[in-house]
Amino acid sequence: MEASAATHSAFFEAMFQASPLAVVVLDRDGRVKTWNPAAERIFGWSESEVLGRRPPFVPEDKREDFLAVRRRELAGEHLDGVELHRQRKDGTPVDVRLWTAPLRDAQGRVSDVLGILEDVTDRNHAQAALSLRTRQLDAIRSVTLEITQPLELSRLLDLIHRRAVELVGVRSGVLYVWDEGTREMVSTVRYGYSADLPPVRFRLGEGVAGAVAERREGLIVNDFRTSPYTTPWLLEHTTHTAVLAEPLLYRDRLLGVVSLSNTQLPDRLFTDEDQELLRFFAAQAAIAIQNAEHHQSAERQRREAEIVGDLARGINASLNLDSILRRVTEGARELTGADLAYIALRESETDAVVFRYGAGARYERYQNLRVEPEKGVGGRVLATGEPFRTSDYAEDVRITKDYLAVTSSEGVVAELAVPVRAEGRIEGLLYVSNRSQRPFTDADERTAQQLADHAAVAIRNARLHGIAVRRAQQLESLNTVTKTVVTELNPHRVTRRVLEGVHVLFPSSASVLFEQIEGAETLRVAASLGLRQSPMPPSFRLRAGEGLAGIATATRQPVVTNGIPWDPRFANRSWAAAEGLVSGIVLPLVYGDGVAGVLGVFLRRSHTFVADEVDLLLAFAAQCAIALENARLFEQVSVGREQLSKLTQEVVSVQEEERRRLSRELHDHAGQALTALRIGLDLIREDLPADAVALRRRMGDTAALAASIADQVRGVSQSLRPPALETLGLNAALDGLCRDFSRRTEVIVTYRGCDIPGLPDHVGIHLYRLVQEALTNVGRHAHVDSARVVLGHKDDEIRVTVEDEGAGFDAASASSGISPEHTGLIGMRERV
Repeated sequence: MEASAATHSAFFEAMFQASPLAVVVLDRDGRVKTWNPAAERIFGWSESEVLGRRPPFVPEDKREDFLAVRRRELAGEHLDGVELHRQRKDGTPVDVRLWTAPLRDAQGRVSDVLGILEDVTDRNHAQAALSLRTRQLDAIRSVTLEITQPLELSRLLDLIHRRAVELVGVRSGVLYVWDEGTREMVSTVRYGYSADLPPVRFRLGEGVAGAVAERREGLIVNDFRTSPYTTPWLLEHTTHTAVLAEPLLYRDRLLGVVSLSNTQLPDRLFTDEDQELLRFFAAQAAIAIQNAEHHQSAERQRREAEIVGDLARGINASLNLDSILRRVTEGARELTGADLAYIALRESETDAVVFRYGAGARYERYQNLRVEPEKGVGGRVLATGEPFRTSDYAEDVRITKDYLAVTSSEGVVAELAVPVRAEGRIEGLLYVSNRSQRPFTDADERTAQQLADHAAVAIRNARLHGIAVRRAQQLESLNTVTKTVVTELNPHRVTRRVLEGVHVLFPSSASVLFEQIEGAETLRVAASLGLRQSPMPPSFRLRAGEGLAGIATATRQPVVTNGIPWDPRFANRSWAAAEGLVSGIVLPLVYGDGVAGVLGVFLRRSHTFVADEVDLLLAFAAQCAIALENARLFEQVSVGREQLSKLTQEVVSVQEEERRRLSRELHDHAGQALTALRIGLDLIREDLPADAVALRRRMGDTAALAASIADQVRGVSQSLRPPALETLGLNAALDGLCRDFSRRTEVIVTYRGCDIPGLPDHVGIHLYRLVQEALTNVGRHAHVDSARVVLGHKDDEIRVTVEDEGAGFDAASASSGISPEHTGLIGMRERV
């Protein structure tokens, strides 16, 4: 029995020493009684270090769990493969599986507990790694499906970066995009960083991103803050401790770099597995980015064709230049992806290129800004005629900084400008600008130039339409002005109408009308319009052949100039310089064999008078010459008429005075003599014998004849000068005239009038004669049985109306005086 027991003891001792599992026996007080070599290998403590002591492999945070397990063991419970977290002597964690069995004494009580422990740390790590790998592969598959869907590029980049961060299990990172224009890596998407940090750029070989881009392979930097890949800026603005980065390559074409960093877990180091995982993801992401770029390019081409087609249709269907140019500006901004776009146009009045329309601008400082040659981006395009672009406006030494304040206010960094060329001349500029260093590409330039060419077509169409409309308006205005000019006969008003007509045809112009001095081949200024300063002095004279006006007079041909300040033919260049005159045309006003004057049309800008404009002005000048000659002739006739009228008034006055004298002579002498004769004859007849019957009869007839002659003389005297006019006034005289006319004729005349105090005698007699002649005409020609005469006055105006409802007459024939029947009307007009 003793030999058998010894054999069993040796057997168990061998098993105890050779067991790969840790064998540990604890007494009821929890002290170690047995500790085999496997336990030392797993936990690190030797047998001598643990015997008689409580087990040191229980971490402090697992003490309560340990005591709970002890209570179960002392209660006689068997534990079967329970997984526990313990620690090694060096402090590293260890995962174990525990099997226990209670050891009882002779009384059957649990005196010790046998524990067998298996180290499952590596297995657990392998399972965790496998599980993680499985999850990562599933995530990659899911993410790959997600990112390969058609997405807008910026959204895709953001999604790729977020998924990469989630996939590797970090909390921050940056996705860099390769900028072919500047050959730099540009931080485009960031995760886990402050939003206030500006975009970061790395050249090839600079920083982790630049090194990965240059090497075209991934990089793990677990000692980032002391590595050669860090920079002062990154040390100052980040808390990176480890960085993992992979290039985004598509068929060896660099698209960017995805960089992940550890900022929160100082013990978190990147592994080869992390790199392999990110490399696999980066390959899928590169394909997705390339597909998105292709999709974006195709979409851009489609949208470009749509916008260009819409513009072409708009240009053909509409002549609204403002609307089309706004669409060009908005289209340029959209198709190039610019932050803002502008178009500047050349002004016809000043010939300057001025900003007109903008899209995406924050401020209005661009509005009405002039672009000068050689200054800024646009000025360079004006000077060279070629497109120009810069990726850094403020630092680009090729351009001047005249407009830097304006571009800085808008935050402009990159800018592209192309010429808007119409008919061989730059008529404007199309700009696109970015507020970042994203440069414009050759494709952007081609797109902008294509839109600029459409803008040029719109400008040309609008210009042609404007010319046609303006020509129609000019012809209409010419017709209106010509009618006004040729129907006006006052010389001063004709002159004014001529100058106003010039301003209708050429707004903002200055015009001068020269007249020929009668009897001398010399011109002087008759009138001017549109001058800023005082006109030429009255003493200014030009002889034939002298100055532009003299040349036009001598040659009878228009003279054109487009450089007044240096044209030696212009006689008074200092005056022209003070007025700011630059170009002009001088036209002779030819009438018959002579020149009535010269018309000068001057502009304060450079302008070439085309053939249509010259023809238009020549037609206008011909009408002006006729109008001026007609006005001159009318003035001569008017002067003759005034003289004739004065002479007629004098004749009428003499006639009235003579009538008054004759009336007085007839009344005072002839009338009294006839009365005395009649009385003497009556006395003689009374003295004759009664039987002298025949003689008495003859004497009576003679007396009656004398009385009749006296009445006729009295009537003639009254007709020569109505006595009521001098004694009772015009109102009573006209009333008596109407009553007498009604009595002598079959026409009943109704009279209504009023007294007019202070009426001069000559005015009264003229009005009386007018009514007298009018009533005579009614009696002779009207063939009516009634008429009306009205006398009235208001303020200084006296109105006499003689009305009837008779047959009437031809007013034009009556006014001409051709018919002898209408001489009375002429006399009436002369009295008035």
